[in-house]
Amino acid sequence: MRNRRFLIAASVGLACVNLLGLTFSKVNIFGNEADIHNPHWIYAIAWIVWVWAFAHYVVWYRDIRAWESCRDAIVADCWEQLGKRAALGEPPEWIKSELDRKLYDQRNEQQLYYPLTEAIEYLRRHEAARSDPFVRSQKTVNVFVTASTLLPDDRGHLVTGESRYEVPVSNDEWRRQLRRSMLTVLLTRRFTLEYFAPFAIGALPVVLWVYTWLAAHLHRA
Repeated sequence: MRNRRFLIAASVGLACVNLLGLTFSKVNIFGNEADIHNPHWIYAIAWIVWVWAFAHYVVWYRDIRAWESCRDAIVADCWEQLGKRAALGEPPEWIKSELDRKLYDQRNEQQLYYPLTEAIEYLRRHEAARSDPFVRSQKTVNVFVTASTLLPDDRGHLVTGESRYEVPVSNDEWRRQLRRSMLTVLLTRRFTLEYFAPFAIGALPVVLWVYTWLAAHLHRA
């Protein structure tokens, strides 16, 4: 990620020149010193290097699709949190009845003529519906449920196949969770420090140049 390091180094160096008012009278090239007779050109060259570094970073940022990766991470976290909440809810009664019937059918198919005296456990997992999350349409979370019960006399478990039901997600609930997921991703993932912060650091020389220019003109006025 030399493009990021190049931009940060060029921006911090130029910001120091703007803020501290550094001037250069000599240059050292491989141990050989030379006097600088036109120091203003050093400042101009520093700005050229900064523009070059900024352009390189923008191209790299677009090439790796940094914003798209961040957006996908936010959406994935949003679906994950909505799915977890949906899966924590109690399955509908019709799902329970369907799974209970599957348990009894499976017991009869295996000729296990034992009463199902143990409590039936409903195991749930979630999966986001395959739809564009930014389209204003009804969003749903798919919850898949299996039923499991313990057979008497240590004869193992009976486990059914999965049944699916949908939990609707309102647009208000989606937007609320999307905002929370955005904060979570920006504060706890790499995107802010690796992709977005260099833009702020890169803008620092411009901000300082505008500040010093305004301060000088206001002082003269």
